[in-house]
Amino acid sequence: MILGLNTLDKQLIFLGYVLIFSIAKLSAHAIERNGGNLNKFVVVMECTLLKILLSVGYFVTLEGTLNQLWTQLKKHRRMLLSFMIPSGLYMCVDAINLIALQTIDPRTLTMLGSLKIVCMGVVWSIFFQKRLSLLQWAGLCFITIGCALDQFAAMLLQEADPQNGGSTPLQDGGSIEAATTYVVSPSFARVLVMIEIILVVLAAVYFELLVKRNYNLSINVQNFYLYTNNLILGAMYQFVLYFFQLGPQSVVSHHHSGGAGSSGEKAAIATLGGRSDASSSSTTIKEGTGEGGGTYNSLATWMLDYDWKAYVLVLSLSLGGILTSIFMKRLDSVRKTIAMACQMASDAALGFLVLNIPLRGFAIVASCIVAGGVYFYSIGTGKSTETKCKKFAV
Repeated sequence: MILGLNTLDKQLIFLGYVLIFSIAKLSAHAIERNGGNLNKFVVVMECTLLKILLSVGYFVTLEGTLNQLWTQLKKHRRMLLSFMIPSGLYMCVDAINLIALQTIDPRTLTMLGSLKIVCMGVVWSIFFQKRLSLLQWAGLCFITIGCALDQFAAMLLQEADPQNGGSTPLQDGGSIEAATTYVVSPSFARVLVMIEIILVVLAAVYFELLVKRNYNLSINVQNFYLYTNNLILGAMYQFVLYFFQLGPQSVVSHHHSGGAGSSGEKAAIATLGGRSDASSSSTTIKEGTGEGGGTYNSLATWMLDYDWKAYVLVLSLSLGGILTSIFMKRLDSVRKTIAMACQMASDAALGFLVLNIPLRGFAIVASCIVAGGVYFYSIGTGKSTETKCKKFAV
């Protein structure tokens, strides 16, 4: 069975995760192609608010009343602090991104970020006391190589033709003009990237640990706590950037999501404005404005320029965020990272079919390498891929 997806619900969760974020990136690319210039901060905040509303809505529809939800929130209020840990880790990741991107270009950063696939396997194995087989490790290495190759090819295309060649389906690189005084040496920037990878992996695995330790607690209650933290910390983070004029706005921390750079949600939002992940804009924060266009006190900005594609983007990202929690509960962080790598193929296919984006040869080769990695991981998958601790009841 591919990746140990031995039940229909696990297969649907995996495929749904891949497709929902590909749709989000497709929407973001369509907005960019049509000259849209959405405010990233507004998009992230509206996604977070919608996730909170969806969590409440799903609870009321499927599990109980608002009074029962309030009772559970009060009963498990300590969980609010627990979920602040992964949210805070992702906020630290964004801060590191802001500094590292002053020295390292976004493509190189994303390419180095591919190492988190293998790192995820190591940390997950330690946290859950699991041993991956040699074939599974080989699979993760192949997937890492495939993702790095795709980014390397895109970087070469961008250097050959900055106007057109650098544009890859649903992901765009960008140039950096240092807008802050916090410029570090290239060697220290690489150290920061390694720290960022570790923090991303720790945040994802810790979130999975929280979800599975509280397996019997409603996933909607857990989502409510998580996204409330994201909303508060994200707003604080954006305020610090604005108040201290630190430079380009970063995409606000959001996500157990798989983290920086290669997470589906972050990759989709980063596409807006043709800029790469986190803060590859050369624009500094100006009073009353946010990166991506529009002012914070503009109704059109908060209504996403009345663009239906923007509404599809926000809805798909929000549904994807809810699905991510379910993914962590029923599957695991390693397979979520693999699902993110599989989006490379679905991005290219949907981009070709819907937006007529030409297929790149390197993307096809990289997708084949990733597929080979998935195959090796799958044949090495047995009982060892299921979480050992009975109390997690996966």
